[in-house]
Amino acid sequence: MRTLLFSLLLVFSSSLFGGTTVIHVDTEGSGAIVDTDGKTLTAKGAAFWNGTKWVTNDTAAHMYFTDVRTGTRLKAYTTTLVQGNQPGAVSVPGGTATLERSTYTYQKATASGVYQFRASQYRLAVPQGETVVLRSRGTGKGSGGAYFDIYIEHAKGTVLAIRGDPIAFQYAMGVDQALQQTSTTSSRLWSLPSSNGDYFFDANGGSDMGGVSYHFHTADLALEDSGLGMATPFAADFSYQWMDKSNTLQELRFIPYIEQVLPGGDVLSGAGALPQVASGGGWKTTFTTVNLGSAQAQTRISFFNDAGTALSLPLRPISAASRTEEASSSIDNTLPSGASAVVVTEAAGDVKVGWGDLLASGAVGGFAIFRANGQEAVVPLEDRKADKYVLWYDNTAGSVTSMAMSNASGAPVVVEAVVRAEDGSTKDTRTIKLPAQGHAAFELVKQLAVTADSRGSVEFRSPGGMVSMLGLRFRGSAITTIPVLTAITGGGSMTHIASGGGWKTTITLVNQGTAPAPIRLNFYAGDGQPLLLPLGQGESVDTTARTLAPGASLILESEGPSGSPTLSGWAELVTDGAVGGFAIFQSGGQEAVVPIESRRTGTDVLWYDNTAGFVTSVAIANPSAAAAVFDVIVRNEGGEEIGRTTLNLPGHGHTAFASYSRFPATADGRGILEFRAQGSTPVSVLGLRFNANSFTTIPVLAK
Repeated sequence: MRTLLFSLLLVFSSSLFGGTTVIHVDTEGSGAIVDTDGKTLTAKGAAFWNGTKWVTNDTAAHMYFTDVRTGTRLKAYTTTLVQGNQPGAVSVPGGTATLERSTYTYQKATASGVYQFRASQYRLAVPQGETVVLRSRGTGKGSGGAYFDIYIEHAKGTVLAIRGDPIAFQYAMGVDQALQQTSTTSSRLWSLPSSNGDYFFDANGGSDMGGVSYHFHTADLALEDSGLGMATPFAADFSYQWMDKSNTLQELRFIPYIEQVLPGGDVLSGAGALPQVASGGGWKTTFTTVNLGSAQAQTRISFFNDAGTALSLPLRPISAASRTEEASSSIDNTLPSGASAVVVTEAAGDVKVGWGDLLASGAVGGFAIFRANGQEAVVPLEDRKADKYVLWYDNTAGSVTSMAMSNASGAPVVVEAVVRAEDGSTKDTRTIKLPAQGHAAFELVKQLAVTADSRGSVEFRSPGGMVSMLGLRFRGSAITTIPVLTAITGGGSMTHIASGGGWKTTITLVNQGTAPAPIRLNFYAGDGQPLLLPLGQGESVDTTARTLAPGASLILESEGPSGSPTLSGWAELVTDGAVGGFAIFQSGGQEAVVPIESRRTGTDVLWYDNTAGFVTSVAIANPSAAAAVFDVIVRNEGGEEIGRTTLNLPGHGHTAFASYSRFPATADGRGILEFRAQGSTPVSVLGLRFNANSFTTIPVLAK
């Protein structure tokens, strides 16, 4: 809520304002604060420290200055995000405070038994004397389903505690003693019943006026989990806000994090997000998880709808010991080392959409595959937790780019979208709001109208790395997912390209940096020799070099004559800039994406499926000039080794084949292939999945 209080006419001599500017003092904050008798004291989510105690404020909320000509704040916060599962120390801006992060354990009894939890705790101390202690609580689903119990000792010997669902308490004691209080009635001050409330507790005028603000959101955390489900609002994040000595607004924003400890001692923690799930209305989604570790792992996939509440889907596991289909908002699995599991959802009636959150007790990877109208497209597991992603879009010549995004945080987030043209120039900037654990899927032109009838890129910014994204490309009957890019340097490999004989490959590169980036693409054939590819009119090259302006994108197409032999091999991207990209195959009206592979782990894992008419093929490229020798270990769905062989590739060499032709043990079965480099020359691997007229790629998992 924003309420205009009054206007000030101020005169500035700086060129920034150019003379006379009207400055508004605006307010923000919304959420009921209710006394012990149920009477609403304020609906503005505001309270303040009056020098002795905390009191509500029904005449104003948190105040800030706005330039009326631009509609924006005169000063914006510089945010430092602190996540519960974030490794390493956190530097407090200006060094004006100390921050300790630790974990603690607790348990909760339900009708289903006693649950054990491991949770993050923060202790913040500032020179002015304030001490803040934050204790993560919740259902053990990482940051989703987590909330804070908040303890603020703003003045020595007086503590404001915001606990549970949430209730505010005021204790006449120090913070360490307040942490021991368990009564739900003693020292009770207020209740905060608002869902999606925006609360500011200000001292000395609040942060924007030179004081300090304690800020948090409330959210419903409606998660079904054996009696641990929560439906009432909780404090889903917390911010300490102040103005530093340089008159810069600073914010430390904390995200809660909690892990469930299973009876055997395994801990479930966040493994990644599947940003788009579709079931029903002609859509089918298949989820595949793979245990990449050396020990047994427990997994759980939980599903959420656009509003962030539990999404119930018909779930049918497919395995040697298949379970019956049941409707649920989550599914658990026990995976032995090297084992894989497949779950299918295909609802009757209208389509249900949302996203999936994967939790695991070990090193588990995976992906999903959409199927609609006989077409397939892969959904990689997003585990990068980046603050910024870049999506290339193409809304020309019958192509339509769509977008899916999910918020794994227990608090609402605002995503900033910066739209750029092909030359890198900025066309527009917009914001997109996602509720706690929420989801959104849309045609890009519906949210960002300037992308109509054009190509370019969109930079999505969301500090904290809790938002996952995926691009979707529709072209006629073809469905393709488009990987969102993160800034990498040093280039990488596109493990398979094909041109001619009915095949076309389109390579897209985007400079995500702030400086011009020189790039070079080298094409290699199976024997490691340069591969001449048709690029443009009458031109065939084995290498091409360009320079990309900041934010600019480049599209290169290779399509030999339909009657010509198919040219196949791989492409190497060489650059010292922050350039990412991908390739797209086209054949017979179908498409599939090939990401740039920059990882060099030494062991790659590829899931295969040669059942029910599906065929998994393999493409392998050697990015090194030296010959590569590597072992291939074949495992079935249960993780048992059923074959082993050794392969060789010449320097810069390439090969592609149907998996069952080289590894007969994979015929009529499902499982994984492990590619282990014998020396210091790792290879790049890509899976390709064929069924009747459809094909898609399968992402390779790094072990």
